[in-house]
Amino acid sequence: MKKMLCALLAALLALAAMSAPAEEAGEAEWIAPEPGEAVTAEKDLGVLIEGVFYPVYQPVGPLLEALGEPDDTIVSPSCVYEGEDREYDYGFGSLYTSPIDGEDLWYEFYIFGEGMTTTRGLAVGDPEERIVELYGGNYFCEGEGMYTYSLTGDSEDLISPCLIFETEDGVVVTIDIYYPTNV
Repeated sequence: MKKMLCALLAALLALAAMSAPAEEAGEAEWIAPEPGEAVTAEKDLGVLIEGVFYPVYQPVGPLLEALGEPDDTIVSPSCVYEGEDREYDYGFGSLYTSPIDGEDLWYEFYIFGEGMTTTRGLAVGDPEERIVELYGGNYFCEGEGMYTYSLTGDSEDLISPCLIFETEDGVVVTIDIYYPTNV
């Protein structure tokens, strides 16, 4: 009887583990933000790869696995943290990491080519008008053709995580997903 109860308990635990919420497994069904909705950390500040959201300022390992082998990796001593900063170069952009609290966290993804989109579907090469169509009018300009959407919406808040879109001749040329780490 005792063996049967142990076996039943083990089976129930196995079933419970298999039926864990998808969010815990990192495979939650992605629900994109509505066009024009305010920028949020939970839906915008990260990248979406094959339906899985990889938020900024998180351990880089899962994102590197999803992106595959980089074309090049540049390693240098960190100026701010103990350890090494890394830049992973891909044909479409560069991913930057720093060793923060003992973990290699990604804090910036600078996208300059085809192959990646924002969580709302904006890509390099899209028309400039699409930025405001997808992200709304709560942006500030840091220069000509630069649209910055920060979590606070305050151009004076230099520590607010943000999305920066650069345009030239009416076309999106770069997308920068950025979480300030050295302030």
